[in-house]
Amino acid sequence: MKKTLPGLLLLLVITVTGVNAQVTTTAVPFLQIAPDSRSSGFGEGGVAMAGKDPNTIFWNPAALYRIQEIKVSITHSNWLPQLTGDLFYDYLAMVYPLGPDLGSLGGHITFLNLGENVRTDQTGQELGRFVSWEMAVGLSYGVPVNEDWSIGTGGRFIYSRLSPFATAQEEGRGVASGFGVDLAFEYHPQSFILGVPGFDIADLSNRFRWGTNISNIGPKMTYIDEAQADPLPTKFRTGIAYRVVDDEYYYLDTYVEMAKLLVSNKDKDTRYPVYQAIYKSWYQDGVKNELNKANLMLGGEFVYDNYVSLRAGFFYEDRRAGNRKFMTYGAGILYSFLNVDFSYISTFEESHPLAGTVRVTLGMNISSVLE
Repeated sequence: MKKTLPGLLLLLVITVTGVNAQVTTTAVPFLQIAPDSRSSGFGEGGVAMAGKDPNTIFWNPAALYRIQEIKVSITHSNWLPQLTGDLFYDYLAMVYPLGPDLGSLGGHITFLNLGENVRTDQTGQELGRFVSWEMAVGLSYGVPVNEDWSIGTGGRFIYSRLSPFATAQEEGRGVASGFGVDLAFEYHPQSFILGVPGFDIADLSNRFRWGTNISNIGPKMTYIDEAQADPLPTKFRTGIAYRVVDDEYYYLDTYVEMAKLLVSNKDKDTRYPVYQAIYKSWYQDGVKNELNKANLMLGGEFVYDNYVSLRAGFFYEDRRAGNRKFMTYGAGILYSFLNVDFSYISTFEESHPLAGTVRVTLGMNISSVLE
């Protein structure tokens, strides 16, 4: 499918928002795409469910320390299949453990192919064609602080090539680069009794987790000039997970999560710098309206004998902030040193751009191969 540049920009917005959204524009929205089939399978959340595979880098680098084997994961997805057939998304991640007390390192490469586009002049005359794409390359680190807490961080270099040409009205090109930083923590109590003085309600020891991550903190991306620069999609995630069933041969984990963009506008033409947007985005349009902009995700994962996994989840977004509402389903299988995961998005509107989106993730335990 061939696209003009305005059509390309529309696709970029739809990638992470609804078609009826009243959205705040950010640069490189591909950084918000859930990168793996496991998390996509249970609702496109994971800040409190991370720590099993290299995709932890995206959801919560503080949980990287849990991975004490060398692991590699790659995900492929044909993106927005209802709109076009030539967009695709790839995510490659790897974790290298330094030791139980020293934590683990992670690295990743994200790539979004935006297909071939048509360059035209003001009269609509075709001037040529070009391929658009975006990518990010980064490193992350997670380490335990004590038996209950862990912290993590990460950074990435971002490159966006929407168009290699300048327009007739602008001097710059549709090419920009930048960097973003993540800050995260996880609370995973080894001993946690829920209750009130004199009355215990539940023993949550080793069953409860709370994770929080602020990702893509960094300067604006400039394509044309600084006056028209767009902020990175700085995102706040927080969630809790609880192991409902913990048997010798199987277990069931559930979670609930909230995610919100920390991007705020003074007006339609002027945006706050990131250090102000992080806190102003909670009340700029009124606390209630700002909370309505948050996404809510919930779901669960059933694992039998660490061999077969079944997943399901729900993603919710208020109609005033995008109106994305969909179910997700997934499954995974582990055999020897390989694991394969699959996820599927089922929207309530057949014509929705995300309807039928499929992700496939292939993982490998390098440490098992080397033994």
